[in-house]
Amino acid sequence: MNELPEKPEGWKRRMLCHMNFGSDGGAATFEVIDADGKSTPIGYQYDTRKDGLTGYTLPNVEGVMTWAELRERWPEWNKEAKS
Repeated sequence: MNELPEKPEGWKRRMLCHMNFGSDGGAATFEVIDADGKSTPIGYQYDTRKDGLTGYTLPNVEGVMTWAELRERWPEWNKEAKS
């Protein structure tokens, strides 16, 4: 997949791990499945604790991204991953 769609319509998230920190909040990680039902290297996470990060992730890329940021980073990351 050279480009990601403008919106992840038809894409799904499958929860991999969820942690409950009581009144401090919770955090979870997800595998992202494309519209064809195929697993992708894209992850998603949320963390409702104070200063928690929510967004999309890629292997070997620090931090989280919005979908728009992920789309922008994807071609370069994909090229690096194939080499």
